[in-house]
Amino acid sequence: RCDNVNAYFTYSLYKNICRGLFERDKLLFSFTLCIKLMQGSDRIDATEWRFLLSGATSNDTALPNPAPAWLVESSWLDISDMSKLKTFKGFDEEFVSNADAWREYFDSSSCFKDKLHGQWDTKLETFQKLLVLRCLRQDKIQEGIMAFVTHEMDQKFIEPPPFNLPLAFQDSTATVPLIFVLSSGADPTMAWISFAEEQGFSERLYSISLRQGEGPPS
Repeated sequence: RCDNVNAYFTYSLYKNICRGLFERDKLLFSFTLCIKLMQGSDRIDATEWRFLLSGATSNDTALPNPAPAWLVESSWLDISDMSKLKTFKGFDEEFVSNADAWREYFDSSSCFKDKLHGQWDTKLETFQKLLVLRCLRQDKIQEGIMAFVTHEMDQKFIEPPPFNLPLAFQDSTATVPLIFVLSSGADPTMAWISFAEEQGFSERLYSISLRQGEGPPS
């Protein structure tokens, strides 16, 4: 029963917070929510989380770049630094020995969901595989995060529900109004006029333009 309550509350929180976020920020919120839940269960190593956010913090490499033709130096620095983490010990050595196999991962358009070479596919957790993706294909990290959130939580956490005016209205009061922050091309005017008509509030609906000089009337 507790699991059901937690699942309901988590998704309810997600839906309500998404109302106030721009589309571009909703995946970031899903990812942050997922990480916080996993941290609460002690499933996220702090050093690995720090590496995912910041990447390499040192310019020292134990081994030379084994594939300069396709692997940029910044990626090799990340790999070398990642190999200093406890779970990833020996990753740089294995990479040097199997550079051609890792080239296949690097060239893949679906690398964010492909299996990793050798022992690393079974040794690493889903979150830890994001670190490898960060090192080799930063352009695929968004798809990787979507796959990670789907795996750890559910598909619905990467598919934010459309804005529902009647539900939002239920959460508002005379002192807690609904505020629409508009972006280019967004205009909720017709939606709230239609909603007012459905609720029988047409006679009590007033529109005020907040142009210069309209501050006092509003």
